[in-house]
Amino acid sequence: MTDSTRDPRHLPLAGAHNFRRIEGWRSPDGARIAPGLLYRSSGLQDLTDDDLSVVRSLGISHIVDLRSQDEREREPSCWPEDSSATVWARAESAAAADLRRYISLGISDVEELAARLKGLYGDFPVDLASAVRESLRQMIEKPGAPVMIHCAAGKDRTGFVVAAVLQALGIAEEDIVSDYLMTNQSYDAACRRFSGRLHLAELEKRSPGAMHVLLMAHRHYLDASFDRIARDWGCFDAYLQEMAGIGPEEKEHLRSSFLVERAATKDSFRQ
Repeated sequence: MTDSTRDPRHLPLAGAHNFRRIEGWRSPDGARIAPGLLYRSSGLQDLTDDDLSVVRSLGISHIVDLRSQDEREREPSCWPEDSSATVWARAESAAAADLRRYISLGISDVEELAARLKGLYGDFPVDLASAVRESLRQMIEKPGAPVMIHCAAGKDRTGFVVAAVLQALGIAEEDIVSDYLMTNQSYDAACRRFSGRLHLAELEKRSPGAMHVLLMAHRHYLDASFDRIARDWGCFDAYLQEMAGIGPEEKEHLRSSFLVERAATKDSFRQ
């Protein structure tokens, strides 16, 4: 899919294929996420000078970097030198490291690869709880200050954390899933960017469809996270309360800061 046909929430950056605004998604009562406050992205290591000018204009205040320490050391983020944005980085889970080792070993069983990725999503509610907590903490402590959440591809780790943030904001599940699946509009760019990494090109030659499994967002992956939450906590509200410290009072604060009425955002996607 070309930039001209992608949803306008995507920012057409040369060095980040999946950088986009999280805005306009609706709650059941018709309120929508305000523009210019939440962003999500793939890796930021290849941002060009023109990209940096665009990013600088966004005024991002805090970055939640979900990549592993190894990823951060190999591909440090490129960010405007004059930016005052703070960065929070997490430790990698054993499950994520195991998946990367599995790929690098040259295993060519696409079905097992998909099963392992689905299993990784099932672990996300625990493995990424600290990132969910940090993202929401920043939003509560600094209302109106733009926050960005990103990982390497902007799909899996970012997909779950953003879904949890949207749940806390009371966004309808249909829109949460739509935001997650919007990653697929950048699939061709993701293939170009990652074909030389993680042995993906070789894996694709042995097992056609492997890159589709790894780089496309599939509803059943995110459902694995939701199913884990339903099984272990009963509902998302209970998960957010226990794992992120977000109860009714915090949710009301978040929603008053990040949601606006429908009329205020009806034209926010037009460029």
